[in-house]
Amino acid sequence: MPALVIGTGFFALFDTLALSLMPLFAMSHGIEVKVGVLFASAILLGDTTMQFPIGWLADRIGRAKVHAGAGIVGHCCCRCCPGR
Repeated sequence: MPALVIGTGFFALFDTLALSLMPLFAMSHGIEVKVGVLFASAILLGDTTMQFPIGWLADRIGRAKVHAGAGIVGHCCCRCCPGR
């Protein structure tokens, strides 16, 4: 049990640091502050709302298939972004 609590704490720390530094990273690359904060908010919202449905799907069809599907979706989303 202590290992689980420590692991969860480190993951939460990393997640918080990454999300809090994202607007600063965006600003250093010429992106407006509002857009950088919107990116961080969208990631947090997606992370929060999709955690249980993706976990349920992984329990139903397997983690490997969910990882492959997430990779395909991510690839398609990146291909649709302007400025590639």
